[in-house]
Amino acid sequence: RIFWTADLLLCFFVGYMRLEGKGRLEMRWSLCATRYLRTWFFPDMGMVCIDWSEVVLEGFSGMNAARIGKVLKVSRMLKLARVSRLGRAKRIQDTLSALTEIYSNS
Repeated sequence: RIFWTADLLLCFFVGYMRLEGKGRLEMRWSLCATRYLRTWFFPDMGMVCIDWSEVVLEGFSGMNAARIGKVLKVSRMLKLARVSRLGRAKRIQDTLSALTEIYSNS
């Protein structure tokens, strides 16, 4: 829970490669934060809220166990989607690095 909460906050400071121009790395905080808000902020926020709601719901014994289980399953699926996105980003970065190396050597 703490990891995903910290990740939510730190993603506002993560740079990205600009598509226009020569694919420069964008590190200006305002642009990085705006891009994060438009792309992955709401799925991440939903995941963090579901995670923390588990802590709150543990105190309520009247909740249906099946309903809590479904909420937790959705939370885990969102986490998996987030982690798989990181894997795709790494593969794209490796491909771009290889292409850059090929074109710079020719």
